[in-house]
Parts: sequence; C-alpha cells; structure tokens
Amino acid sequence: MTAEALHRPAVAIGAITFTAFLWGSVFPLTTALLLLLPAPWLAASRYVVAVPVLLAVCLLSERRNPFRGPLPWRYVTPLGAIGVAGFSMLVAIGIGLSDPVTAAMILASSPVVAAIMGWLMYRSVLAPGTALAIALSVIGGIVVTIGAARSHAGASYGGEFLLLVGQCCWVWYSLKLQQWLAPLGFTPLRATALTAMVGGATCLLCAGMATLLGLIPGPALDRFGGIDWAMFAWLGVLGTGMSTALWNFSARELGVQVASIYGNLTALFAVLISALMGVPVTLLQIAGGALILAGVLQMQLRRPVVV
Repeated sequence: MTAEALHRPAVAIGAITFTAFLWGSVFPLTTALLLLLPAPWLAASRYVVAVPVLLAVCLLSERRNPFRGPLPWRYVTPLGAIGVAGFSMLVAIGIGLSDPVTAAMILASSPVVAAIMGWLMYRSVLAPGTALAIALSVIGGIVVTIGAARSHAGASYGGEFLLLVGQCCWVWYSLKLQQWLAPLGFTPLRATALTAMVGGATCLLCAGMATLLGLIPGPALDRFGGIDWAMFAWLGVLGTGMSTALWNFSARELGVQVASIYGNLTALFAVLISALMGVPVTLLQIAGGALILAGVLQMQLRRPVVV
C-alpha cells in the first residue's frame, strides 16, 4: 500500500470534520442574517453564491462540462425544486421561528428520518436499533423544544415542525437522487451542482412571487455592513458550496455510513458557535440533543461498516 493510500482516510476524516464545522456554522449565521433578509430571500441568496462554486468545482474535478449531453430534466427539476428548495426555505423559516441550537438538534435526527422514509418508500429493512433511535429522537425533540421555549420566553411558533418537514424533503431528495441520477452515470458532485442550480432558481422564483404579493419585503442589501457581507459570503461559499464538495469527497473515501457518524459533530459545532455568538443555550436543549445523538449513534454503530 502506498503512502498516499495510507493518508487518504486521514485526509477524509479531516475533511468531514471540517464539513461538520461548516454545517454547524450555518445555523447561527442564518439566525443573524435573518435579521436583515426574509427567509425565502436568504435561502435563494445562498444558492446564488453556492451554485457557481459547485459548478466550478465540478468542472475542475471532473474536467468535463457538467451540462454535457442531454440532461434528464424530468428528474433534475423535481429534485431541485422539491428537495433542495423545499429543504432550504423550510429550514431557513424554521430557524427563524425557533433558534439555531434547536434547529441543529432537530436536524441531527436525519438518519432516523432516512430509515423511516426508506421503509415507507421502498419497504427497505429497518436498521437494527431504529426503534430505540426513534424513541430517543422523539423524547429528545420534546426536551429540546421545551428548553428552547424557556430560553426564548415562548417565542417558538412551529419552527420545529417546519424543520422536520424540510428534513423530509432532503431525505426524499437523497433517496431519489440515488434512484434517478446515479444509474445514469451522474457523479454525486455533478448531480448536486445541477439540482442545486434548479433549487436556487426555485427559491428565487418563490421569494420574488412572495415579495410581489406583499407577503414578505424585498432584500434590503443596503442594510448590510462589512461583517454581514462576510457572514453572507461564508454561508454561501463555505457553508453551502464548499461543504457539499467536501462531503462528496469524504463519503467516497470513507463510505456514507462512516462519514455520517462524523457528520453528527455538526450539532456540537452549532452549539459551540452559537454560544460564542451570544445565543442562549439551555441545559434542556443540550440534554435533548444528547438523547437524539445517542439514538442516532447507537443505530449507526450497529450497522456493518464498509469503508
């Protein structure tokens, strides 16, 4: 085995750990920017910045035009419009109606939601420990919600439900991506770039329509200061574009299951970054998040690991 082969797993572990840090930063930064931009416009603007990054990385990585050949728009369009746009807008609105810590804890149950939706959509066999993971996630979610309500004097109005629905959109997207595009020879990076492009366009369309109907104000970019633009750039380039590229690399080198275990560090980073930014964190939120992560980890660690 070459020295390069020995070092690739270590590089991949470093990459997925940094990805978890980038994902964790998304939650408090979204909360801060929601003070300046309505959630639909913030969701749209993330992809306005991220899609060129994804397309450029795809072109440089694969050395081929990502738009080559006849594209299966009948698959790419619903994946982007429902999966990417639905997830992005619902999560942005959900964070605004709850808080970054609660959002990170709720979304940490993604593997549990994936197991349930996989069974509902394809009758796939539930992984060992799924029942316990579901129970711990439900209890943990209730504890997190109570902790958030106490921290914000009851200022949460259904954000947790929207986060869960958004999570379902993302799981549906992830499952259908493998069913529809992978058999056609699409690499994960190319599929992500194209569906993100459609998702960003859908977010822009929805945000524009909502503004025209008077449901939300337009983007007031003149209110942005230097720090706001820096957070905006971080959220789009690193938190959305670069993190996706790093995830694809890590999942390829380590396997999705192993990468997902390290990806659970997202909730920890979200709590730490939120606390540093002055977001109140309660013991109940931490306890609820620990229950959710315990349920997810015991389910993931029971699976046979394929690297």
